[in-house]
Amino acid sequence: MSASTEDSGGRVVVTSTRQLLLPTNTSYLQEFELHTEVHSVSRGPSDGEPRQWRGVKIEALLSRVEAGDRWTHLLVTGSDGYRACVSLDTAFDALLAVERPDVQQEPTLPRFVGAELDGTESVASVDRIETIKLDPDESASEYASRPTTDS
Repeated sequence: MSASTEDSGGRVVVTSTRQLLLPTNTSYLQEFELHTEVHSVSRGPSDGEPRQWRGVKIEALLSRVEAGDRWTHLLVTGSDGYRACVSLDTAFDALLAVERPDVQQEPTLPRFVGAELDGTESVASVDRIETIKLDPDESASEYASRPTTDS
């Protein structure tokens, strides 16, 4: 049995020129081709084991919301407020994973993963994906946020 968002009934808002409310339950994703890929998610020295992820290509989501050439970056926000700002060139081949075929439970779904993403750009429990345009003098790091935890 695989870990998925089957029972959660979750949704991800994908927004650009148009907006899409994407269900994360795989039974509602028939209009999208689901891909299974192996990616490492590394945030520390002991992390980084390659894992299987199954989901929708970001390219497919962006075409659905009519993301055009005027956008330069993708903001991906998790339910905890964690946010990554990734160039569209990097994000284009990434995946919004809604299932882990190789494990029974995965609390971080849906998850933004991809071969070109570093550990800080992989976002867990994704709530929102949106396109933005950065000026040449702006840095993507200005748009990223890392929630602070109370000690």
